[in-house]
Amino acid sequence: GVHLVYTSGTTGLAKGVLLGQRGQVEMARTISASMAVQDSDRTLVVMPLFHVGGMATRLAQHWQGAGVRLMSKFELDP
Repeated sequence: GVHLVYTSGTTGLAKGVLLGQRGQVEMARTISASMAVQDSDRTLVVMPLFHVGGMATRLAQHWQGAGVRLMSKFELDP
């Protein structure tokens, strides 16, 4: 496996889900194609990388050779 992501799923009980390399490559290909990512693109990732959404966005950009900028902090604005 490549990533071990923890989720509560529908049960509310924490559990680890092991994501394999093949699935991560296919996710990167699919997302980068659907977003029409090009190597000249630059993306600001505002989701933490421990969240699958943040991880998927970053992988899709890297797959095409695009630039990724990560937020230095993630704070909830009350």
